[in-house]
Amino acid sequence: MVVVVTILLATPTPTTAQSLLPPQALPGCPDHCGNLTISYPFGIGDGCYLNDRFNVTCNISTQQPTTRLMTSNVEITNISLYDGELQILQFAARDCYGAQGNLTARHGSRLRVPPPYTISETKNVFVAVGCDTYAFFTGHRGEQKYTTGCMSICDNLDNAIDQQDTCSGVGCCQTKIPSGLKNLTVTLRSFNNHTDVWDFNPCSYAFLVQEGEFNFNSTSFRELNDTTRVPAILDWEIGNELCDIAAKNESTFACKANSSCHNRSSGYICRCRPGYEGNPYLPDGCQGK
Repeated sequence: MVVVVTILLATPTPTTAQSLLPPQALPGCPDHCGNLTISYPFGIGDGCYLNDRFNVTCNISTQQPTTRLMTSNVEITNISLYDGELQILQFAARDCYGAQGNLTARHGSRLRVPPPYTISETKNVFVAVGCDTYAFFTGHRGEQKYTTGCMSICDNLDNAIDQQDTCSGVGCCQTKIPSGLKNLTVTLRSFNNHTDVWDFNPCSYAFLVQEGEFNFNSTSFRELNDTTRVPAILDWEIGNELCDIAAKNESTFACKANSSCHNRSSGYICRCRPGYEGNPYLPDGCQGK
């Protein structure tokens, strides 16, 4: 059973004001999966998305319908058109030991996304939690390989509690990640198999998490024991041309009336111009406030 950590933000229920906005999906296409608004260029079903990479799957077999990126196991919890972002749920790695230092559980964590998605370096941090812990991740940007990580050490629970709300390396450490990564593999290990800290900290944890969505405190060890996934952010963009080039081809240019084009790393996103709101990727999708 998947247990969602209490630090997750609940998916907002559409408000009355939101319901008055212009349609967010193509005509005749589903615009919601559960409480999640599905906004074009994303879409559910053939003909409802800009291209195959913006295809999402709505799983209605779960108690609360869940949205998956394409046909992967990457669960989407929010779509931001303005920022060109997806909030997803990302698995946490875990490394646990018995009192004699025998390994009892080890679960890694991997994330792989295709273009036009990248793992946001500005909205995520890499975190490791534990008192006998070192963790690192490996990711790729094109053919380039990047590896970084951190370590967390403490002698007793009081030392860790004294550092609550900070990831200073005592009970918790964190680091930023490189930009433009397409994948990430988390490796988590212990220096002494938790033998010196087992009575209060038998496990280590490591995860990529949206900045601000995890705050280390005196209950983190216990809460993470019941946590399998945490929120993280993916960036997305349209195409592989910047605005000035993409705008020359009206038939493929994604920004519609009353919208403006904004460059990303190798493509672009669209936004409604000031004084307008709605979906800039739909014809007449940006309407006056």
